[in-house]
Amino acid sequence: MKGLKFEVKKALTQKKTWFMLVLVLLYCIGLVFVLNRKEKDFLAQQQRYNQNTIEEYSGLLSMARIKIMDLEYREPENHTEIAKQEREAEFYQHLYSKSLLSEEIYNKMALRKELSQSELSILFMNNKSMDQVILNGYIEGVVDESWMEERSLTQEKLEKQITDYENIETLDIKYEPNPYVLNAKNYIKFFLQQMNIFIILVLILFISINDYEGEIEEGSYKLIYTSPWNRKSLLLSKYIVRSIVNLLLIVIPVSIVILMIGLSFGWGNMLYPVRVSEEAMKLSLLLISNNETYISTSGYLGFQTIGFIFIIIFQTIIGVSLSVLLEDSSTSFGLVLGIMIVSFIGSMLDNILAVQVFFNPWIFMDFTAILSINTKVSMYYGVILQLLIMIIVTMYTSYIFNKRDLIGGKS
Repeated sequence: MKGLKFEVKKALTQKKTWFMLVLVLLYCIGLVFVLNRKEKDFLAQQQRYNQNTIEEYSGLLSMARIKIMDLEYREPENHTEIAKQEREAEFYQHLYSKSLLSEEIYNKMALRKELSQSELSILFMNNKSMDQVILNGYIEGVVDESWMEERSLTQEKLEKQITDYENIETLDIKYEPNPYVLNAKNYIKFFLQQMNIFIILVLILFISINDYEGEIEEGSYKLIYTSPWNRKSLLLSKYIVRSIVNLLLIVIPVSIVILMIGLSFGWGNMLYPVRVSEEAMKLSLLLISNNETYISTSGYLGFQTIGFIFIIIFQTIIGVSLSVLLEDSSTSFGLVLGIMIVSFIGSMLDNILAVQVFFNPWIFMDFTAILSINTKVSMYYGVILQLLIMIIVTMYTSYIFNKRDLIGGKS
């Protein structure tokens, strides 16, 4: 209890604690503007894409019709080739008509006007129908592999998109054409992205790494570490209090911003389906298959939040332990930061990711990233890896700390 009181008092009186709180709050507010910018860019991109699609399919439709007239004039007996060109013309006619039907809705979205339920339904059915038309055209040989590659499409991708549309339709859920619209749900999803997690972990490392060395430099350690109290319990108090404080330094600012967004712009549809790997729900070392399932956004965010909490605690334990073991904040900070940078870069390269995940506990397990590679550890494996490392590190730190002579300051 004495150690807990000391650590709580120290944490609440440190300037860096309050500085961290303000810094995280400002960062969370800044993410609101970033998300707003992403929404504008996404809407503009969708509008441009639809306009380009209209122009492209209009031109291809005209060319297909010209080819039909040319064949009917030059080779009227070539029914096979004429039928092939007619299927191609019909293919482009469908795509052109559906793109044209969506144009007014995309223009309205670009002006950030709220869409009616009927407009959402039209856009939903158009997008689903276009995917189906392209998939059928590819299967029937109207378009080939190179045509698909030019548009970054694959049969698997189209089938998944169609399945997503069917799932939304079956569950009778309001279609959301804009994944960046500013509301509480999208803000949480955006906050839990890999880059934001990396920045938060750097801040957590910064505030934890000097936890013990600062006491030595200030001389405040003499108040408690040289007393007859059990050093293991004192070190445990440091771990517990610093972990709780660091979590609060993140949770409080994030909660404030989410509350303000929810009250001002709405909470978003927490039941919206998210496609994830089934293996991500299990304790499996490797994802051998891409078997997928659907969970609600609330379930998705729940799993992501659990992973986020664990990685914050893990970072805190590592920071405090290195502060005790190395007694050199600069070296400790540089060491962990270097590992984190390698981890972050590796998370963007699948071939590196497949190797490093087995021993790198700094990777934040993101369900959306899990789908990008078969050989990848599950989220639960990442949490257990963090727990095992925390146990080993705390036991070793406790052993070293218990033997350390603190009468004269640094050992």
